[in-house]
Amino acid sequence: MDELSERTILTTKEVADLLRVSLITVRRWLKSGKIPSIRIGKHYRIRRDDIEDLFNEQLKKYEDENENNNSEVS
Repeated sequence: MDELSERTILTTKEVADLLRVSLITVRRWLKSGKIPSIRIGKHYRIRRDDIEDLFNEQLKKYEDENENNNSEVS
């Protein structure tokens, strides 16, 4: 994983491995625009920073929802 963490541009397979999701999921996210990318021929390339931003956004949403649910129970 050290080699992967040093890269700034990732392939779809590397993104799938990093997020532990299927390649089909990554491709669906790319086509929907959820993950920004550039296309080189038939291949997509994704910036690692964009993946980290997506992950952090999702984590924040999860934490906010959990916080709201916990405050409603109290």
